[in-house]
Amino acid sequence: MCLIKFLKSEAELARVCRAHQVGNKEDLFVAIGFGKIDAEDVVRSVRVRSNSDAPANETEVAVTTEPVPEFKEGAIERLVRKVQRKDHGGIRVNGSDEVLVRYAKCCNPVTGDAIIGFITRGRGVTVHRRECVKAFDSDPERRVEVSWGTHSKITRPVSLRVRTENEPGILANVTQAFSTQHINISEANCRASKDGLACNVFTFMADDLTQLKALMRELDKVRGVVQVERV
Repeated sequence: MCLIKFLKSEAELARVCRAHQVGNKEDLFVAIGFGKIDAEDVVRSVRVRSNSDAPANETEVAVTTEPVPEFKEGAIERLVRKVQRKDHGGIRVNGSDEVLVRYAKCCNPVTGDAIIGFITRGRGVTVHRRECVKAFDSDPERRVEVSWGTHSKITRPVSLRVRTENEPGILANVTQAFSTQHINISEANCRASKDGLACNVFTFMADDLTQLKALMRELDKVRGVVQVERV
């Protein structure tokens, strides 16, 4: 059986899911990525032929160990690797770094942040900052402990809201603080208000929490800066 036929065969999918005690193929893929099910066991389950003589009322379908000749092993292995691919961001889930990981756009965690993960159906584990409001709204049943790997090295987008006095030259002084920290601003939204202040939101790429905190301290030193906060 080729990979496409396998994925389109409800009977085969149901058989393999039953064999690994999961409800559907999405749960199967998440379990592989999460490390709860060995990928090689799934490959072996797919490669065996169902015993067509098994009684229809049996809960489990008996299988033989005879490989299906036309099964393309390389295709299913590619599928497993896609589900189980190693995350280059250095996130470890319950001690394993072989889990598919996504970063929540609502809070954009960077290396060094306190983080929490949530198993997302069909998408592996989504990582939030622990103080993220949306993280608290997620199903606690899907919560999982995650941590940064020892050698995590990843650049992530971050936004800072910088409130300043609305005076000539203040914006130049603020952007100079970014240059001092060797950080390039990718987007800026600046708006003056009637109370004599200005609200400036800067988006940029940060290497880690240490770099981000150093930038925030540098911005606090700028004369005319009233408040610096992470968005």
